[in-house]
Amino acid sequence: MAVMTGVCMSFVFFALVVWEQSARAGKAKIQWDVSFLALVRPVYTLVFAHWLGFTWISAILDALGWANALLLLAGWFLLSLGFAFWRLEYGRREEFEGMEIQVREPKVTFGGMHYNFDKDDLGDSVFCQIFFMQLSALLVPFETSVHMCMGHDGERASEEDEHARTCEGMMKQETNHGQCQLLYSRGAEDKVGYPSGWRQLWKTVILTVFPLPLRQAFVAWLEAGFIAMTSLIATMPSLYDRLFAEPKWVFAWHLTEESEHCWDSVPDMLHRCPRSVRIVMWIATWHLLPLQMGPLALLEGLAYGRHALLKSPSTFCWSFFMWAVFLPNFFMYSEACTLLHIVCGLRPSDAAYHRTKTAFHTHIFAPYKSQFKVTHFQNPQEHLRSRTSSLKSAAFQVVAGIRLRNAATAVGRVRKQVYSQTIQSLKAGGMTMAEIQHAGLDFGSNDELVTDTRLKDE
Repeated sequence: MAVMTGVCMSFVFFALVVWEQSARAGKAKIQWDVSFLALVRPVYTLVFAHWLGFTWISAILDALGWANALLLLAGWFLLSLGFAFWRLEYGRREEFEGMEIQVREPKVTFGGMHYNFDKDDLGDSVFCQIFFMQLSALLVPFETSVHMCMGHDGERASEEDEHARTCEGMMKQETNHGQCQLLYSRGAEDKVGYPSGWRQLWKTVILTVFPLPLRQAFVAWLEAGFIAMTSLIATMPSLYDRLFAEPKWVFAWHLTEESEHCWDSVPDMLHRCPRSVRIVMWIATWHLLPLQMGPLALLEGLAYGRHALLKSPSTFCWSFFMWAVFLPNFFMYSEACTLLHIVCGLRPSDAAYHRTKTAFHTHIFAPYKSQFKVTHFQNPQEHLRSRTSSLKSAAFQVVAGIRLRNAATAVGRVRKQVYSQTIQSLKAGGMTMAEIQHAGLDFGSNDELVTDTRLKDE
């Protein structure tokens, strides 16, 4: 019965893939992206992936028994905890003394960079690359809205700094990440046929379904997860080129900036989000992450990476090895790190933060450094090291001379300016105003911004 169900669901899945790609080719892209039909394939894939995941779990439990399966899982997780303690040296420490955070953007703007995917060459690890496409779709709404639920803008706006305006700096960095991941996702959709509906789905879940406390917990978990991800890649820098396909510069730049600022963003969330909500989110990710790394990566890898998988026997074998061995172990390591950080309140050592940052600058970002310019700085300040309440948030410093009672006006002005710059950059990348409004980005409810005559299509 299970075999027949699997065959039928597989037939429907691949029929939907063919139908979607044919429909996209036969309609204007914006009409497809904003239509309800764009959600059909992702929603069905989620249903299929859940069925497949539960089928695998049932088979494992039948083979091992509940007791042996739980014992194996516990031992595996304890080993991951041990590796996390060894690699990042978690402990109950005072707040990190900090490191300089730089906000970078391409010299030619993000719209002027290349986002060229080759469906016949998705790197050495095809299923991992598909997972990163899925991750990118999630990051589009996440990165452009993260500053909305972090820190305390009023406090930031009352601070001064001789180097940069911090509220603008923080917003600029996150919207940079969001617009870059949007262009990356659009490249995957155009060249590989990856579904655009994922961006719509994640935007709805993150910005509509999640209440603010849950969104903050998700920010804490994801930022702590970036610490795990960057530390693992920093351990074996050569692994980066085996995990990612072109355009490799996107995650090289993005993860480098994450290696610089996650020491700051995670404590910020821990002081603003109750531990009980963080525990709920951590438990929920035991469902989300295995789903993305397991059945979703497999199904979409076969559907959209089939040409790349058949490129050579070595690519085929290595891709399945990384999917079956690397991704499950990365999941366990990530969950171990996030448990220690956002649930237990431990943090990595100062040396671990510096070690990861140095590895990324030396081995991973170096080939692309000349293509970027630094627009904002954050230097560690005393208020970053003494967060004694939720109002003491880690962030950039802001417009010099602005007093706290004028901060709300200043923050709104800076936010609107950053959003306008982001829209102009996306238009330079070939997007229309209608596409930008429906792309999965979050520019709040600022109708005045998106109807600004200066931003309308020529």
